[in-house]
Amino acid sequence: MLGVLGLVGGIGLIAWSLSSAQMLYWNYAVGLALTSQGMLIFGLVLVISRLWRSSRHSAAKLHEVHARLGQLQQTSETIATTRSGGAPAFYADLVRGASPHVMLANLKGQVDQLATRVGTAW
Repeated sequence: MLGVLGLVGGIGLIAWSLSSAQMLYWNYAVGLALTSQGMLIFGLVLVISRLWRSSRHSAAKLHEVHARLGQLQQTSETIATTRSGGAPAFYADLVRGASPHVMLANLKGQVDQLATRVGTAW
């Protein structure tokens, strides 16, 4: 804001010096206008650096959320596999191209179900 006010004041003084044909305030007006433009450029650099840091922070958070979603998906697939079990679920995962961890969890769930059935049959 200070840069904008100074620039407006400097331009106003330049215009007044030219209209009144008195160069008494010309040097002050040019100095004020140039200094105010420098302040505006400095403020712009500060805003750009702040935006850059904020975007880097947001990108890092987004990457973290993406990693957590991947872990959550793997966990939910494992839970779904162990609960549903059975050969159809295994072959459905195989066709879908599930990860080896999910396939192994599915087979483990089938073995656990078989052990439970054998244990209750005796």
